[in-house]
Amino acid sequence: MKKEKTASQRGKSARLKGKTFERKVANMLTDRGIESRRSVQFNGMFDYDLTTEVPFNFECKAVESLNIYNAMEQSQADAKKDGYIPTVVHKKNNKPILVTMEFQNFIDVLQYALGYVDEKNTAPLKEFREKFIEKKQLEEDASCL
Repeated sequence: MKKEKTASQRGKSARLKGKTFERKVANMLTDRGIESRRSVQFNGMFDYDLTTEVPFNFECKAVESLNIYNAMEQSQADAKKDGYIPTVVHKKNNKPILVTMEFQNFIDVLQYALGYVDEKNTAPLKEFREKFIEKKQLEEDASCL
């Protein structure tokens, strides 16, 4: 007969599942050229789930039952610190990974991808891209020395 896990054991298992998912998302981004790593956290405080070089706050959730609005509120609260775009990356067991963001931010990203940014675009993507290119150029110049 299988012994049931204690609440403490279930909690540890859930935290491990979350950490593993955060690492997976960070690795997927890194594999596509976007430097990413799982952030250091203490009780979910003090940092984002992921630290990346893009202006998105990634809140990662690997749960079977997700209140997407609560997850988005968490991402929004963290994103306000740096003016980043709140984004929830989530999945259920044996299902594909999904991304949720506010529709206005989605439109901003689409406009940016198409090279069309107007006064309604609220995301600072153009400014971020300029800083990103400048940073990469400085890193490249420094490696040539």
